Amino acid sequence: MHDAFGAPESDLAWSRRLGGAAMELLWALAADAPAVVIEANFRPYSEYEREKLSALAAHPVEVYCACLLPEGLEYISSWVSADGGMDRCFQLMQTSDPALFDVWLARWNDLVSFEVYPVISTAEAAARTGTQPPDPPEVR
Repeated sequence: MHDAFGAPESDLAWSRRLGGAAMELLWALAADAPAVVIEANFRPYSEYEREKLSALAAHPVEVYCACLLPEGLEYISSWVSADGGMDRCFQLMQTSDPALFDVWLARWNDLVSFEVYPVISTAEAAARTGTQPPDPPEVR
């Protein structure tokens, strides 16, 4: 839709309005369907979207997918904040080319904001400081 309407490339507000309108159209069409599969980028902790989904089905089935990563950028793992909102996601990614983060982030910058922090393993930190890394917890 963005391309069809000829939107300015860097107009974030316009992109969000268009996305919101597309979602409202999706909800309206889904409400009139006897059975429906909805494919969209839902915000899992949005009360508004949860209400819309619940109105469509008592037990909606959710399937999560991820944006394709640029070749050379690898997803390792992720965590979600455990506080009440669970509205922050932390992802561990790996690459030998930090510029690939910019490519990946550009694909999402109209939907979310990111903060990127380089990290190293505990073993690497210990090697840099000349100390021993802590022993891993015993698995029982």
